[in-house]
Amino acid sequence: MSAGRSVVSLALIVTLFSSVRLRTGHSVKVSAAAPVRHVLLEEDGERLKCVSRDIFPKPSVSWSPQSDHSTSVTPSGTGLFSVLSSVPLTQRPLEEYSCTVSTETSWRSATYRRNPAVFASQSEVTLLCDTNSSLTDHSRVWKFNRTETIVTQTGNRTVYGEAWRPFVAGVSEFGSLTLKGVSKEHRGLFSCELTTDRKTLSIRTRLEDHVRSSNPPDVSVLDPAVLAGVGAAVGVILAAGLTAGICICRHKKGQAAARRQTDLELDKTKEVPPESGELLGS
Repeated sequence: MSAGRSVVSLALIVTLFSSVRLRTGHSVKVSAAAPVRHVLLEEDGERLKCVSRDIFPKPSVSWSPQSDHSTSVTPSGTGLFSVLSSVPLTQRPLEEYSCTVSTETSWRSATYRRNPAVFASQSEVTLLCDTNSSLTDHSRVWKFNRTETIVTQTGNRTVYGEAWRPFVAGVSEFGSLTLKGVSKEHRGLFSCELTTDRKTLSIRTRLEDHVRSSNPPDVSVLDPAVLAGVGAAVGVILAAGLTAGICICRHKKGQAAARRQTDLELDKTKEVPPESGELLGS
């Protein structure tokens, strides 16, 4: 029986007992409850939404860490309540939020964690799940872009998504997923979800294209032909530079010799004595 039908049935029971009380004079206390069964965290642009439905009595919502949140708790036609709460999703430094929805008799919480982006530099890549998780007796599901199931683990049972089985190299003891044969088609958002009877932990990791490094290439891994070509080019540049240097040096030496010759001729002109028979001051 669904939660909605349960509340309707309980309403009929209350009506019947109220009728009995009027006739007999005895009072009967009837209570109804629809526990918190699911809490879902969803990214919506720059906000993180917390969603839960079909709850009775009216629940309360709390966030950890405490944040300025926008929350609405609204009843449906059946008397059950729905929760919609959201907080701003910052980029740095906070990377984790928890939303708890609770009533007097039940509660559930969901935690969102965002790992740093992983850059695919090779065809094999490992995505971390939760190496420090305190959750026990949980199930784990890896998904791609929130819709495609990659692998599901429940107890000792592991089930792979048919489309992803060729690309899964393995899942570690702590849930880290290693993919092989990674291509551009696999760029996107990967999520690891751990679920217990009270808590859900969702860890998101975005796989992006490799960012080229600005460091110089490792010459030890270059092709010999490339190294030979580079060496020849360097040799030509050095030879050209040496030739130009020799020409400049010779040109400067020639200019210096010409200046010295001119100076000698001027000196000789100054040292010539007056002609014989010529008197000074005559």
